[in-house]
Amino acid sequence: MDNTLLHKTRKKISSVVKFFDHTERYCVHAQNIVTNNYVNKYKEYLVNLKQYFKYN
Repeated sequence: MDNTLLHKTRKKISSVVKFFDHTERYCVHAQNIVTNNYVNKYKEYLVNLKQYFKYN
């Protein structure tokens, strides 16, 4: 399982909220995409891809 923050510059884009980016060490406006992958000896397969919605 992995999550990736897609940084955005505008607040008016649908589903963009503030997330704490652990790599940058500060809060950013972003969309959070969560993926699940299956990896074997030869290939990597995407199993699931969803957007995480943060509710206050």
